Amino acid sequence: MNSLLLSLLAGLDAAPLAFVGVSVVPMDTERVLEHQTVIVRGERIERVGPAATVEVPADAVRIDGRGKWLLPGLAEMHGHIPPPSAPAAIIESYLELYVLRGATTLRTMYGFHNQFELRERVERGELLGPSMYTAAPALLGQNVKDAEHARELVTKYAGEGYDLLKIHEGLTIPEYDAIAAVAREKGLRMAGHVPDEVGVRRAIEAGQGIDHLDGYWEEAGEDEAKMEELAKLSKEKGTWIVATQDLWSSIFGPVTVETLEQRPELAYVHPKEHAQWKAAKSAQLAHGDAEAGAKMLAGRDRMLGLLAKHGANLLLGSDAPQIYSVPGFSLGHEMPALERAGMTRWQILVAGTRAPAEYWGQAEQWGTIAEGKRADLLLLEGDPTKDIANANRQAGVMVRGRWLDKAEIERRLDAIAARIATLSK
Repeated sequence: MNSLLLSLLAGLDAAPLAFVGVSVVPMDTERVLEHQTVIVRGERIERVGPAATVEVPADAVRIDGRGKWLLPGLAEMHGHIPPPSAPAAIIESYLELYVLRGATTLRTMYGFHNQFELRERVERGELLGPSMYTAAPALLGQNVKDAEHARELVTKYAGEGYDLLKIHEGLTIPEYDAIAAVAREKGLRMAGHVPDEVGVRRAIEAGQGIDHLDGYWEEAGEDEAKMEELAKLSKEKGTWIVATQDLWSSIFGPVTVETLEQRPELAYVHPKEHAQWKAAKSAQLAHGDAEAGAKMLAGRDRMLGLLAKHGANLLLGSDAPQIYSVPGFSLGHEMPALERAGMTRWQILVAGTRAPAEYWGQAEQWGTIAEGKRADLLLLEGDPTKDIANANRQAGVMVRGRWLDKAEIERRLDAIAARIATLSK
């Protein structure tokens, strides 16, 4: 019996939950539906309709949605889980953080075998975490010997059940082409960095997803015509792109350590990891080329703006946990950064909801608010179509039908901070 049928059968006996009088941002088209009632039973949305006509079941748990907005849960499309060597408390806390700040789906971009077990434990409800899609261990010059070895690795990773291939630096063209050929044969996506020898054009033609806007600046620089050409090519070839703009600004921009240290979410970061971030940023400010960094960041913004203008496939992702990029919280920094670069609020919301479901070929299952869809939902205290920062103002989060109100979110965050504090003693 498949998992969808099992969840539907389990939901038959569950008490429903009703968001009453809420404004729904369904993300199917650019619209907001006011004064709606949304009924959830089990892991699925059972009913969506006007509050005046939808009858709320007598046994339903009612949530007052007046003055609030309901958005599909966000997908973090370039995130990480600590390696198996990390303390279990850190791994589990980071999984929880994604959900508590609205990321109900996660594409992990550096795979370890323990992620399969973690995914199963999340699906069974033993751990609070997002629905997970897992990349294989990175394919890079240091661990790929030649084209034949590349083919062997891709075949191995496909057999082990990974959802996609993580491409990294240092691959030769023969190695890269071998990876791409077996990936097509096995039906595996490729995503990640663009190896220098390969270049962004070859990566686009090969169907690779490109993260960090890698390769675009190296190819086009400040040449506006080349940027325009690459944006059109990306749209034509259906390239999926994750920009991670805020992370690049944090690493290469002029923002000071003192400013970054004011981010309250650092209370949830392992102290050793926090210290590494602080040292790395301090070193960059002391020894980096500020002028070159400013040019590169401006070029990235311009490139992303052109990709948005031409309707390229854009996905929301932040590369958490990474330098001053904390799981879940990092999306709250990334979305305004995308808007500053030229994406519209609607494009940003699509990149975090509907587009990831389309990327995985699961648009019928999640990514929008509609009857029968998976109940991954954010209850927001402001309209995200009017101010993108409102997408980070959660009054509550629902992940696979499990409801966490604001008080529960705060309680869980306090518990995580307490666990982290004990590690620094």
